[in-house]
Amino acid sequence: MTGHWGEKAISEASKYCTANAVVPLKNIKDNKYTMKNFPTVKDWNYDVNASYFHYCDNETIAGVEFNYVPVSLDQTLVCDMSSNFLSRPVDVSRYGLIYAGAQKNAGPAGTTIGIIRKDLLGKAKKECPTTMNYKT
Repeated sequence: MTGHWGEKAISEASKYCTANAVVPLKNIKDNKYTMKNFPTVKDWNYDVNASYFHYCDNETIAGVEFNYVPVSLDQTLVCDMSSNFLSRPVDVSRYGLIYAGAQKNAGPAGTTIGIIRKDLLGKAKKECPTTMNYKT
């Protein structure tokens, strides 16, 4: 949970599964991380049994941007790259899903980009909204 968009993501995920904040926003001044006060990977609270690992690559509000892929687990990696999509090369083969609101770097407001591994298509739960079911 790196900031505003991480909070939104965990709130939404909690509607469908048990969500674990690997780096929860607690005891942090103003509930905001920056790269200066961000916990090192060794201090993260990973759930090695989780189905996937989600992170926001660039939290523009408080200024947390990863210049590395923060995990090397066997879990499916899901990433919100809305704020830095197309700003640098990315090895998409490391991810199960990359999504981005394109309005910041790639197109007009309302446009979204999704890159999903084929083996993940067709696995949406029935509660999943049709607009988020990538197979549809």
